[in-house]
This record gives sequence, structure tokens and C-alpha cells, in this order.
Amino acid sequence: MNLTDIYSAYNERKKYPQDQGMQDILGPIEHQQFMQEVTKNNPALGTLLLAGTPFYTALKMIGLSPGGTGEMKTSRPSLDEIFRAWDGYIKGLK
Repeated sequence: MNLTDIYSAYNERKKYPQDQGMQDILGPIEHQQFMQEVTKNNPALGTLLLAGTPFYTALKMIGLSPGGTGEMKTSRPSLDEIFRAWDGYIKGLK
């Protein structure tokens, strides 16, 4: 997958809407791509989102995230999605 294409992991996730294993693999990659693209275009917004990433994961852990209901599952909360987002932030600053 091309990390400069923000939608590549999302498009891959759409191919497996109810496959939790694939969502768990592709979700963190999508976090990385999204954060990299946002940070590249707007470093201040990237910084705000970076700070919010652990809170988003915590909300997923306690079931308060809006994702995962309906036609497509989301990845389960993980440290990988946090670390991938941080990696995307660093790459977006370069």
C-alpha cells in the first residue's frame, strides 16, 4: 500500500467489512496514513489529533466510540493504532 494515499487502507478495509481480523490488521495502517496526511497538510491539527489518539482508543475500549456498528466493523482498540498514528505524525512532519 502507498502510505501517501490516505484512503488506501480504508479502501482495503471496505473489501472486508465484517472480517474482524482484517479490520484489526488494516485499522492501524489507516491510522498511520490518516495522521501522516493530516500532519503534512496542517501540523497544528496533526498535533491536536496526536494528543487525542489515546483518548480515542480508550473510548473504543469502553464502547463509546461510534464506529463498529452497521455495515463495517472497526479495528479493536490497540497500542498498535496509537503507535502507528504517532509514526504517521512524525512522517508527516518530514
